[in-house]
Amino acid sequence: MALAGIWSARAEEPGVNALSCAILTRASQGEAARVHDRMPLVLDEAGIAAWNDPEVTDPAAVIARHAREDFAFVAVSTRVNQRGAEGEQLIEPLIL
Repeated sequence: MALAGIWSARAEEPGVNALSCAILTRASQGEAARVHDRMPLVLDEAGIAAWNDPEVTDPAAVIARHAREDFAFVAVSTRVNQRGAEGEQLIEPLIL
């Protein structure tokens, strides 16, 4: 899964750059809208190359053609939200 993002480098002082980055989000689409009003901007494989192409001047066109919305949602344990919780059992589907 590839999330679209942006980054920048700013010179804080000679020889020292401050790096920053952000994952882009969009209005939730499909099933994701049942969970939250925003979702990460996930790109398909062709979109990864287009997003990283310095010759591309219209990022909105890349998003329109390559944003993925086809996700499966499965209820899992609320333990995934607990600090220190580990193990594959955290992502086993719950039987509701």
